[in-house]
Amino acid sequence: LLVISVLLVPLLVALAEIAVRIFGKHIDPLAVFVTSPQLRSDTQGETTSGMFEFDPLLSWRLKANLRGVWWDFTPVTTNARHLRMSRDVGAKKGVRIIVLGDSVTFGYRVPVAFKKDKPAEFDATEKPWPLLVEESLRERFSKDFETEVLPLSCPGYTSGQGLAWLKRDIASLAPDFVLACFGWNDVRSAGLPDRATMPAADSQVFVRSVISHSQLLLHIAEFAQRKVRSEEHTSELQSRQYL
Repeated sequence: LLVISVLLVPLLVALAEIAVRIFGKHIDPLAVFVTSPQLRSDTQGETTSGMFEFDPLLSWRLKANLRGVWWDFTPVTTNARHLRMSRDVGAKKGVRIIVLGDSVTFGYRVPVAFKKDKPAEFDATEKPWPLLVEESLRERFSKDFETEVLPLSCPGYTSGQGLAWLKRDIASLAPDFVLACFGWNDVRSAGLPDRATMPAADSQVFVRSVISHSQLLLHIAEFAQRKVRSEEHTSELQSRQYL
């Protein structure tokens, strides 16, 4: 019986997963793990749809290999490492600088692309500040050594997300200098703090990763969230009636 149970339970779970994928609606992990109304608007709104994807550690990130995507008057191109760059990150050759940041470092509306149907129409002299720093350093020190600036930045990020990102990738990127620019997202009214909404412990990141790859588990999580919201709404109405 034990052997049968060990074999039967995974089979039933697999069948349930297949059934949900065939007959149920597809749930984006962002919709489950990013619950703040403001953050949902930032990552899943009409102007941002298709630009972000779920990240088990950071909650959301830019999609890789985007080409000329229009995001709220901003043309966006990314490389294979989800960075807003037109080139990929190769082996380190000279001085490497990492800049951590939110939409300011990312370059929100820099440059400005006014037409959604023509995202390539913009003033090419307008560039995010990390790129300007890179170009300035290369112009000044090109004879001595090669310089590159990598923008580890994403709209909506807090300093907590920036630190988690740096800890994860600093060994592979091996930067010589690290700059950070955060502020607004750390103090805005977006619900609970990072340590509550996206804890960075390895076990919790692993659980989020597993859930994000299963439509069955995402449906269960979404159902649980709806139930909690319904109970909170009912409790709020009862409180108002009592008052």
